[in-house]
Amino acid sequence: MYLTRLFLNPVHRDVHKCMEDSHALHVRVLSLFGDSEQGRANLGVLHRLEVNEQTGTVVLLVQSATAPRRDALPAGFLDPRAAADAWSSTPLEPFFDRLTTGAAFRFRLRANATRRIDTKTGPDGKRRNGRRVPLRRDDVLRAWIVRKLADAGLEPAGEVRIRPDGAPRGNRAGKRVTHEAHVFEGVAIVRDGARARDAVQRGVGPAKAYGCGLLSLAPSPH
Repeated sequence: MYLTRLFLNPVHRDVHKCMEDSHALHVRVLSLFGDSEQGRANLGVLHRLEVNEQTGTVVLLVQSATAPRRDALPAGFLDPRAAADAWSSTPLEPFFDRLTTGAAFRFRLRANATRRIDTKTGPDGKRRNGRRVPLRRDDVLRAWIVRKLADAGLEPAGEVRIRPDGAPRGNRAGKRVTHEAHVFEGVAIVRDGARARDAVQRGVGPAKAYGCGLLSLAPSPH
């Protein structure tokens, strides 16, 4: 797998569109993998857009099973101020080897934390999922991320910071798509390396096509 970091040109028209429309960003990210019709999940694609209001930098992180193609971007899409650093792609296999029991990692996750309501069993006896509703209370969000980290073979060490990160909106086939996002950050201890690797590869939570679910881990001295 690969993790690719792109510094985007904040004054480029297409970049503005991607910042305002999460579906447009989804389409742009998939365009980096040619004309494939495999879909996001089969390509192993996750992404996260990070905007620094103070510095004006716009960073796009893309994780994928195969390396993306830089030549698929329109001219001027990358930030000229970043020069040679505007695009960098790193294989993740060496990193996965460090996911050993007891190792500490700083984590960041932009997620669409939800729960399902109105789940019912039909006349045929089959259980049908209801609609998703966003979680908003801090204590409920904290319980959600602790549970998701546990599912990922990780245990939080210390406080988990939570902040709202807007409501990504997009238009798909003429239909409005909206998700409520939160960013979760902290330090976690690896309890099961195989599950941690799987969570990084698959992503965490729903709305993965719309910039949620990419679990970033970096070694921590904790």
